[in-house]
Amino acid sequence: MQSATRLQAIQIPAGTYAVGDPCQLLSDPDFKELEAANPGTLAHTLAQGLTLTLLPVAGGDGWLEDDQGGQYAIDTGLIAVVPLSDPVPLQIVEAAARGVVQLYTFRSEVLVASAGKLIKVGGITITRQR
Repeated sequence: MQSATRLQAIQIPAGTYAVGDPCQLLSDPDFKELEAANPGTLAHTLAQGLTLTLLPVAGGDGWLEDDQGGQYAIDTGLIAVVPLSDPVPLQIVEAAARGVVQLYTFRSEVLVASAGKLIKVGGITITRQR
């Protein structure tokens, strides 16, 4: 008998977001805070006020790809969707330049969801690299 896949979903507002492993997207102090908190919810707010969306990655670490050609290096077993401000933090600019995180702008509220091996961020589908 096959077990049911648990759907996890949350709506995020319109805006520009960085998508990738939280260790690539957050400063060292923010990432250490996230690790210490060990959040079990989809939305987590850091002490400095930044709210990010966290989704578990089936299969843990490795490379993911999306249907837009983007790739994601996953080291923590999580994928994060982080709202961007101006100026974009240097660690995110550098990670995007290395091609290990992606930047997307959504013109309206979008659904972020995870079910088994499938992750959706708005109209973008992210899966394990083949």
